[in-house]
Amino acid sequence: MKQINILLIAVHLFCTWTAAFPRPPSSMMGYLSCNDNLAKTVSNLALEQINKHRTEGYIYSLFRISSALEELQAPFHSLYYLTLDVEETECHVLSKTISKNCPVRPLHLAVFGTCEATLYINKPGRIVQLSKYNCTLKPVPRSQIVQTCPGCPTPVSVDDKDVIEAANKVLQKFNNENNHIHYFGILSLTAASMQGVAKPSYFVEFLIKETLCSKSRAEADFSKCTPVGCPNATTGLCKGSVMSAPEKTYITASCKFFSQAEEAVKDHEVTLPFFPPRHGDQHRKMTFLEQEPQVHPFPHGPSESSDCPGKPIRQATMLLSLLPGGMPAQEKHSP
Repeated sequence: MKQINILLIAVHLFCTWTAAFPRPPSSMMGYLSCNDNLAKTVSNLALEQINKHRTEGYIYSLFRISSALEELQAPFHSLYYLTLDVEETECHVLSKTISKNCPVRPLHLAVFGTCEATLYINKPGRIVQLSKYNCTLKPVPRSQIVQTCPGCPTPVSVDDKDVIEAANKVLQKFNNENNHIHYFGILSLTAASMQGVAKPSYFVEFLIKETLCSKSRAEADFSKCTPVGCPNATTGLCKGSVMSAPEKTYITASCKFFSQAEEAVKDHEVTLPFFPPRHGDQHRKMTFLEQEPQVHPFPHGPSESSDCPGKPIRQATMLLSLLPGGMPAQEKHSP
């Protein structure tokens, strides 16, 4: 009887709440300021969801907010249509590292672009759902690098035969010097750059995975070793270089293995400042307030807010000149 009374009270409160706050029309949409705290919070949350969903490449970091449109679908139920300028970090997505803990690449190796994301937030139900996203990135043009930093390394294709040869040399050095009982093999080349012309130096990054080849026997060609099949096999990211000098060739190798316990982005309950506090069972979902979002086609085009694009997270004039929208709004409108 007590449970029935509690249920009746809950239904009464819900009906009173919905009567006081009727569902708004679908036209209730408005652009947020790109420098607003809400826009920043939602954008960072969307980007973390994007990074969590991806299985290849490097973690994206927010550079600036280009547009943030909120559609109120019901009281405390909002869809956010976000256009975010992003850049690659030095952390691979398999590391599951939080983006704020990942250093971005130096400007001469920067990979930048735009992500369009649709994020649904149900505040009473404490639900955050990435409905869809699309990201397009590209490296800084070689001509820009030569102008701003003539002696800096420039990106090169990972399919280049000299890059592949350099990666194998770096891997061999790592296999010879580590204390593991098995050899490691290259899963994929992920980034490469070169410096110099006559005797160029190569800087490579690649994924490695433990193989079944034991170090008890010599193995000249690691590509012939079969990777360990279990999902918990040791995997990591290697960074190294092959630098040629008149007297000898210098090789460096540094590999970091991925750990699920290390700064991992886990399926934890989202905590945001605008979420109401939860009482009682921490794992109980407020199912009577849940609803499926009605996602509309993404609204392409510039924001109607005078504060968009927003301020960049870091000063990088070269990236600002290459991104759509150019300089931040406050700089474009200043006399």
